[in-house]
Amino acid sequence: MEYKYILILIVIVYLPVLITGQYTIIGVPESYAVFGENYTLQCNVTDSPSLVDFRRNNDVVCTMINCGSQPIDNRYKCRCINNNNKQLYLNISNIYKQDDTTWSCGDDNNRGSTTVSVYYGPENIKFNPTSDNIDVIEGKSQSVNCLADCKPDCNINWSKDGSTTILNNPLSLSTSDQTGLTDVTGINITEDGPDELTFSSDVTSIIITEDGPDELTFSPNVTSINITEGRDQTITCLTDCYKCNYKWTGPVSSSSKDLVLTEIKRNQEGNYRCEATNIKNTNPKTRSQSIQVNVHYPPYITSITSDAVNNESDEGSDVTFNCNVDSKPVSNITWSSSTSTNTNNSQQWTLTQAKCQDTGIYTCTANNGIGQSTTKLPLNIRCSPRINGDLKDEVMNRLGEEVTLSIDVMAYPKPSFKWIQESTGQELTPDTTQQVATNNYISSLTVTIQQSSFGNYIATVNNGIGCDKSYTIKIIDGDPGTKPISEEETLYKECLGTGIGIGIGISVMCLLLVLLTIFIYRKYHPANKKLPEESYATFSNRIPEDRTYEDLNTRPEVNDNNQHNSGDVKEYENMRRN
Repeated sequence: MEYKYILILIVIVYLPVLITGQYTIIGVPESYAVFGENYTLQCNVTDSPSLVDFRRNNDVVCTMINCGSQPIDNRYKCRCINNNNKQLYLNISNIYKQDDTTWSCGDDNNRGSTTVSVYYGPENIKFNPTSDNIDVIEGKSQSVNCLADCKPDCNINWSKDGSTTILNNPLSLSTSDQTGLTDVTGINITEDGPDELTFSSDVTSIIITEDGPDELTFSPNVTSINITEGRDQTITCLTDCYKCNYKWTGPVSSSSKDLVLTEIKRNQEGNYRCEATNIKNTNPKTRSQSIQVNVHYPPYITSITSDAVNNESDEGSDVTFNCNVDSKPVSNITWSSSTSTNTNNSQQWTLTQAKCQDTGIYTCTANNGIGQSTTKLPLNIRCSPRINGDLKDEVMNRLGEEVTLSIDVMAYPKPSFKWIQESTGQELTPDTTQQVATNNYISSLTVTIQQSSFGNYIATVNNGIGCDKSYTIKIIDGDPGTKPISEEETLYKECLGTGIGIGIGISVMCLLLVLLTIFIYRKYHPANKKLPEESYATFSNRIPEDRTYEDLNTRPEVNDNNQHNSGDVKEYENMRRN
């Protein structure tokens, strides 16, 4: 019985441990970091926590919520490995000496920790004693210590006059064969006699300095770089310096030779400057160089407008559209319409003398090679009703059958339709009035044909703009399979018959005038007049040679004519003889 209670107590005490995730944190790939370089810590979790943080000496440096990162400093970046929230990492940029401490990961209930050692050096090399020249009397001993900041501890060795012989630290000087200069500090060791001592180089001390930086470039080797928003980019500052400190200034700063831009944003665009300073030189030497970072991003249409009030305009007026776009590089802007296949390329575009059929949706499209954006804007053109297409102004069918009269009009705003039978003056109610498009309406009237149904039907349309528009459709008795003759064809045939009749009448009149003219001409022309009867000569059947002048004038009327005298007789006789 006592064992059961003990077992229950153990379960109660250790239950939180069993249900709380276990955290382990290690350095990757080494357990130590190097000063000024980057370092990564990997945190492994046995469960799948939603909230995890990384701490340095119990100070939170980066928090993760479901693999989302919330760093407190640009030096830190924490994420999930391959979106696995059981494997996390913390990336530390530009390791400081202060980072040589305890690091941990976990939540408020449980944490894993590790100690990170930061390796650095050797630096701050100095001697004890600090004098640049040390005089030692032969036979006496003098120790010189070489001191340097290192982690792990430095292995310090001495050499003399470029000799390959390695001497241990501290350096113990006591004999004349140790007189000379060290390869680092130029310690002078003299002995008691001889009276004069010189060196192969006629100097008393040598100061060794490190040169550089003489040149500074970037990787990539450009002075201006274009980066697409949301992408990562690392720019490295390259110098010929042995030991330089680096400093990046700009929208994002860094104290290492690498400028790391993670998921760059457009507000991080600008001019970045890298400075490299040689800290080993007695007089520190600095060089700097600048690079322009341009952040490219896809277009975003900030506004699309027109000067049409409430997106409505009168027919015949001009409508100007504006499409404002934010993008880098600049976008190509294209306007298109739902009512036309034509396109226009410009930020501002004007539709001149808008027509009723221009009512529709107008689209602005912006494209800069990185992305594309579109926005739509409606436009309604106020216009009086007018027939859309061709009006079927005659329909044909027999008694007892149904016929449908329809009228298709364009108008905006919506028109009203009124149907009237012309012969009776009765107003009829249409069966349907259908809106096909924003400015297109069709009204239909169905009639069951009776004897009184034949004739004209008048459809009147009005939408408050302009006058009423009336259109006539005629119902004709006949076979619906026969094509009805339109009024135009009837008028043409009537005109053709009338023309033929008029032509025949004119032709007859012309003929009569010609005959009358001929008659008058023949009757009254002088050449056609007859001589008086007394001037005619009567001839007999005798031979002309045997006839005499008297024979020609046998009638008394002729004989009495005084115009014929004896002289005439002689003349006649002479003519006959000849």
